[in-house]
Amino acid sequence: MPTPRLTRFAVLVFIPLLAELPARATTPDEAAEWLRTLAVPLADGKGFVAPTAENVAEVKWASFARVPAGKLNPADLAKLKALPKLEEIVFGGNAATDAGVAEIAKAAPQLRRLWLFRSAVTDAAFPHVATLDGLESLHLAGTRISASALVEVARLKKLRVLELDDTDVGDAGLEAIRNMPALAEVSYKDMRGVGARGMAALAALRRLDALHLAFAEVDDSLEKLAASRTLRQLALLRATVTDARAASIAKIKTLRVLALSYTPITDGALAHVAAMPQLSTLELVGTRVTDDGVKALGQTKSLTALDLSDTATGDAALDALLDLPKLASLVLRGTKVTDAGAAKLGRMKSLRHVDLGATVVTEAAVKALAKELPEARVVGNEQ
Repeated sequence: MPTPRLTRFAVLVFIPLLAELPARATTPDEAAEWLRTLAVPLADGKGFVAPTAENVAEVKWASFARVPAGKLNPADLAKLKALPKLEEIVFGGNAATDAGVAEIAKAAPQLRRLWLFRSAVTDAAFPHVATLDGLESLHLAGTRISASALVEVARLKKLRVLELDDTDVGDAGLEAIRNMPALAEVSYKDMRGVGARGMAALAALRRLDALHLAFAEVDDSLEKLAASRTLRQLALLRATVTDARAASIAKIKTLRVLALSYTPITDGALAHVAAMPQLSTLELVGTRVTDDGVKALGQTKSLTALDLSDTATGDAALDALLDLPKLASLVLRGTKVTDAGAAKLGRMKSLRHVDLGATVVTEAAVKALAKELPEARVVGNEQ
């Protein structure tokens, strides 16, 4: 018997409708089994948890960083929909791919923190990242991205923390993010291809609070950074900072924390740094400063923490510090301080932490200082 015309029509329209049906939702049991198979660490708001059906509903953190390359099917990341409270994903390492990032963006739109470090992720992933409109922290160290990726990142209006260590985004990338309204902390260690344009873009960030530029060639562009009106923390460890450019740093009147460790600065830089009105923490580890330079810090009455480790400073430097009313932490590890210098420190009743390790200071002098400063932790060579 021939098929009735109406039935034949119904068959023709029903087949495409089947193709449009949504995929079946992953159950908590299925998600737990998948995560268990991959040995993915999970945590809720209290600590690490096992991958069980009961726990996945409360999971806030998951790390795929140690999943071997080839073991993770990017399409399986759709199972993360079964983790409704997931806020943070560590997706760096061998398992991370552009396709995986796309799946994460669809499955966990509520994400607040995303780690993509040391991975094969490229610019192609970032239109998907840009859809995570609640993202607050993004870590991209060691990725293959260019300035194009940061054009997409700039769409993240709530982003507060951005890590760009060991990338090649350059001046153009930093210019792309200069108008981000919430960006407060930027790390760009091993910075390459950044000059005056990029530094000016960083200075223009309206909420920039902390900037970490270790292992960076910055000396010729620091003058631009002096225009910042919000920067409070600046780390230039192992960067190409000279005494002359320290004058540019001193122009940042809002600065409270300054790390210049392992830079080529000498006593000349401290004349500028000492005049900073709000400076509370200063790290000078491994620099060329001497007793003469440290004398300038006697005028920095706001100083609460000072690290002179591995410098040529000795007992004479301490005389300038005796009248600093707020100094609570003093690290002198690897300096030329002697028992005589340690005895001077007993007059500094504001001290709460003193480190005299790797010096010639004797254990007897350490114990005597600890007795003079009963509220302080005094560390000597035996600790």
